[in-house]
Amino acid sequence: MPLAPIVQDDLFNIDRFQVPRSEGFAHLCKATLIISSRSFFCSSACLRYFSGLEYILPLVDKNDKEIAIRASDEDARDSQKWCVTKDGKRYPRNITAPGFIAKILRMMNWNPEYRYKIVGQCIRDKGNVLQLVFDLMSALPYKRVLPDGKNPHIKRPMWVPVETDNGFGLPFAEHRKRYQAKRFDKFARARTEDASDLELPLS
Repeated sequence: MPLAPIVQDDLFNIDRFQVPRSEGFAHLCKATLIISSRSFFCSSACLRYFSGLEYILPLVDKNDKEIAIRASDEDARDSQKWCVTKDGKRYPRNITAPGFIAKILRMMNWNPEYRYKIVGQCIRDKGNVLQLVFDLMSALPYKRVLPDGKNPHIKRPMWVPVETDNGFGLPFAEHRKRYQAKRFDKFARARTEDASDLELPLS
Protein backbone atom coordinates (compact mmCIF):
# COMPACT_ATOMS: atom_id res chain seq x y z
CA MET A 1 0.00 0.00 0.00
CA PRO A 2 1.52 3.35 -1.00
CA LEU A 3 2.19 6.00 1.62
CA ALA A 4 0.05 9.10 1.82
CA PRO A 5 1.62 12.12 0.11
CA ILE A 6 3.98 14.34 2.12
CA VAL A 7 2.43 17.72 2.88
CA GLN A 8 4.56 20.82 2.41
CA ASP A 9 3.86 23.33 5.22
CA ASP A 10 6.29 26.24 5.45
CA LEU A 11 4.45 27.60 8.53
CA PHE A 12 4.96 24.46 10.60
CA ASN A 13 6.89 25.26 13.81
CA ILE A 14 8.31 22.37 15.86
CA ASP A 15 9.12 24.74 18.75
CA ARG A 16 5.44 24.91 19.75
CA PHE A 17 5.57 21.22 20.76
CA GLN A 18 6.53 19.85 24.18
CA VAL A 19 8.82 16.86 24.73
CA PRO A 20 7.29 14.31 27.16
CA ARG A 21 9.74 13.33 29.89
CA SER A 22 11.29 9.89 29.53
CA GLU A 23 10.38 9.13 33.15
CA GLY A 24 6.78 8.82 31.97
CA PHE A 25 7.69 5.83 29.78
CA ALA A 26 8.97 2.34 30.50
CA HIS A 27 12.76 2.49 30.52
CA LEU A 28 14.12 -1.00 31.22
CA CYS A 29 16.77 -0.50 28.55
CA LYS A 30 17.74 3.02 29.60
CA ALA A 31 20.57 4.01 31.91
CA THR A 32 19.11 4.83 35.33
CA LEU A 33 20.57 5.94 38.64
CA ILE A 34 18.82 5.02 41.91
CA ILE A 35 19.53 7.14 45.00
CA SER A 36 18.29 6.16 48.46
CA SER A 37 18.94 7.59 51.92
CA ARG A 38 22.45 6.14 52.30
CA SER A 39 23.47 4.59 48.99
CA PHE A 40 23.14 4.60 45.21
CA PHE A 41 23.46 2.18 42.32
CA CYS A 42 23.37 2.21 38.53
CA SER A 43 21.11 -0.02 36.47
CA SER A 44 22.21 -2.99 34.36
CA ALA A 45 21.79 -0.81 31.27
CA CYS A 46 24.53 1.47 32.62
CA LEU A 47 26.93 -1.48 32.84
CA ARG A 48 26.38 -2.32 29.18
CA TYR A 49 27.77 1.06 28.11
CA PHE A 50 31.11 0.15 29.73
CA SER A 51 32.02 -3.41 28.81
CA GLY A 52 34.14 -5.08 31.50
CA LEU A 53 34.39 -1.95 33.65
CA GLU A 54 34.36 -2.63 37.41
CA TYR A 55 35.28 0.79 38.86
CA ILE A 56 33.78 4.20 38.20
CA LEU A 57 34.34 7.78 39.30
CA PRO A 58 31.19 9.74 40.26
CA LEU A 59 31.25 13.51 39.67
CA VAL A 60 28.81 16.27 40.61
CA ASP A 61 27.88 19.54 38.92
CA LYS A 62 26.38 21.65 41.72
CA ASN A 63 25.24 24.42 39.39
CA ASP A 64 23.24 22.34 36.90
CA LYS A 65 22.37 19.68 39.51
CA GLU A 66 23.81 16.75 37.56
CA ILE A 67 25.80 13.62 38.33
CA ALA A 68 28.24 12.14 35.84
CA ILE A 69 29.71 8.64 35.91
CA ARG A 70 33.09 8.03 34.25
CA ALA A 71 35.34 5.00 33.94
CA SER A 72 38.10 4.66 36.53
CA ASP A 73 40.87 2.31 37.67
CA GLU A 74 40.70 0.20 40.81
CA ASP A 75 43.64 1.99 42.43
CA ALA A 76 42.52 5.52 41.50
CA ARG A 77 41.64 7.81 44.40
CA ASP A 78 37.86 8.10 44.97
CA SER A 79 37.02 5.31 42.50
CA GLN A 80 34.06 3.09 43.41
CA LYS A 81 33.28 -0.54 42.56
CA TRP A 82 29.91 -0.38 40.82
CA CYS A 83 29.30 -4.02 39.93
CA VAL A 84 29.91 -7.63 40.96
CA THR A 85 30.61 -10.54 38.64
CA LYS A 86 28.88 -13.91 39.06
CA ASP A 87 29.12 -16.81 36.60
CA GLY A 88 30.72 -14.48 34.09
CA LYS A 89 27.90 -11.91 34.24
CA ARG A 90 28.08 -8.47 35.81
CA TYR A 91 25.40 -7.17 38.16
CA PRO A 92 24.92 -3.65 39.62
CA ARG A 93 26.40 -3.16 43.08
CA ASN A 94 24.82 -0.98 45.73
CA ILE A 95 27.38 1.68 46.72
CA THR A 96 27.04 2.75 50.35
CA ALA A 97 27.94 6.43 50.69
CA PRO A 98 26.12 8.14 53.60
CA GLY A 99 28.16 11.33 53.53
CA PHE A 100 27.90 11.78 49.78
CA ILE A 101 24.17 11.00 49.74
CA ALA A 102 23.55 13.41 52.63
CA LYS A 103 25.05 16.21 50.54
CA ILE A 104 22.91 15.26 47.53
CA LEU A 105 19.73 15.16 49.65
CA ARG A 106 20.51 18.54 51.16
CA MET A 107 21.41 20.10 47.81
CA MET A 108 18.18 18.86 46.22
CA ASN A 109 16.00 19.26 49.33
CA TRP A 110 14.90 15.65 48.94
CA ASN A 111 13.08 13.51 51.48
CA PRO A 112 15.44 10.81 52.88
CA GLU A 113 12.47 8.44 53.25
CA TYR A 114 12.10 8.30 49.46
CA ARG A 115 14.14 6.64 46.75
CA TYR A 116 14.86 8.67 43.60
CA LYS A 117 15.22 7.29 40.09
CA ILE A 118 16.93 9.36 37.39
CA VAL A 119 17.03 8.42 33.71
CA GLY A 120 20.38 9.37 32.20
CA GLN A 121 22.11 9.50 28.86
CA CYS A 122 25.52 8.42 27.61
CA ILE A 123 27.58 11.26 26.16
CA ARG A 124 30.91 11.18 24.34
CA ASP A 125 32.83 14.42 24.90
CA LYS A 126 35.29 16.15 22.60
CA GLY A 127 38.09 14.04 24.10
CA ASN A 128 36.27 10.90 22.93
CA VAL A 129 35.56 9.93 26.55
CA LEU A 130 32.24 8.30 27.47
CA GLN A 131 30.27 9.30 30.55
CA LEU A 132 26.79 8.72 31.86
CA VAL A 133 25.02 11.93 32.86
CA PHE A 134 21.99 12.15 35.17
CA ASP A 135 19.92 15.31 35.61
CA LEU A 136 18.85 15.34 39.27
CA MET A 137 16.10 17.86 38.49
CA SER A 138 14.26 15.14 36.56
CA ALA A 139 14.32 12.58 39.41
CA LEU A 140 11.21 10.48 40.00
CA PRO A 141 10.46 9.81 43.71
CA TYR A 142 9.41 6.45 45.13
CA LYS A 143 8.08 6.04 48.65
CA ARG A 144 8.33 2.96 50.86
CA VAL A 145 4.87 1.85 51.94
CA LEU A 146 3.67 -0.89 54.29
CA PRO A 147 0.42 -2.54 53.16
CA ASP A 148 -1.63 -4.28 55.86
CA GLY A 149 -0.12 -7.66 56.64
CA LYS A 150 2.49 -7.43 53.92
CA ASN A 151 6.17 -6.65 53.63
CA PRO A 152 7.18 -3.08 52.77
CA HIS A 153 7.75 -2.24 49.13
CA ILE A 154 8.55 0.77 47.01
CA LYS A 155 5.68 2.64 45.39
CA ARG A 156 5.79 5.65 43.09
CA PRO A 157 3.65 8.59 44.28
CA MET A 158 0.94 9.49 41.78
CA TRP A 159 2.20 12.95 40.93
CA VAL A 160 4.66 14.55 38.57
CA PRO A 161 7.09 17.47 39.11
CA VAL A 162 5.57 20.95 39.11
CA GLU A 163 7.25 21.88 35.83
CA THR A 164 5.12 19.32 33.98
CA ASP A 165 1.87 19.49 35.99
CA ASN A 166 0.14 21.55 33.32
CA GLY A 167 1.79 20.01 30.29
CA PHE A 168 3.78 17.11 28.91
CA GLY A 169 7.30 18.47 29.32
CA LEU A 170 9.74 21.09 28.14
CA PRO A 171 9.16 23.01 24.90
CA PHE A 172 11.18 21.44 22.09
CA ALA A 173 13.60 24.39 21.76
CA GLU A 174 14.32 24.49 25.50
CA HIS A 175 14.69 20.70 25.62
CA ARG A 176 17.23 20.81 22.81
CA LYS A 177 19.22 23.55 24.56
CA ARG A 178 19.13 21.99 28.03
CA TYR A 179 20.17 18.49 27.00
CA GLN A 180 22.87 19.24 24.48
CA ALA A 181 26.32 17.77 25.15
CA LYS A 182 27.95 19.55 28.09
CA ARG A 183 31.48 20.40 29.08
CA PHE A 184 32.72 18.08 31.79
CA ASP A 185 35.55 20.15 33.24
CA LYS A 186 32.86 21.87 35.36
CA PHE A 187 32.16 18.73 37.39
CA ALA A 188 33.57 18.63 40.88
CA ARG A 189 34.83 15.23 41.99
CA ALA A 190 32.38 13.61 44.36
CA ARG A 191 34.00 11.88 47.29
CA THR A 192 32.04 9.31 49.20
CA GLU A 193 33.78 9.49 52.56
CA ASP A 194 31.42 9.80 55.54
CA ALA A 195 30.51 13.34 56.60
CA SER A 196 29.22 13.10 60.14
CA ASP A 197 28.71 16.85 60.44
CA LEU A 198 26.02 16.89 57.73
CA GLU A 199 22.34 16.94 58.62
CA LEU A 200 19.68 15.32 56.48
CA PRO A 201 16.75 17.47 55.32
CA LEU A 202 13.53 16.90 57.23
CA SER A 203 11.40 16.53 54.11
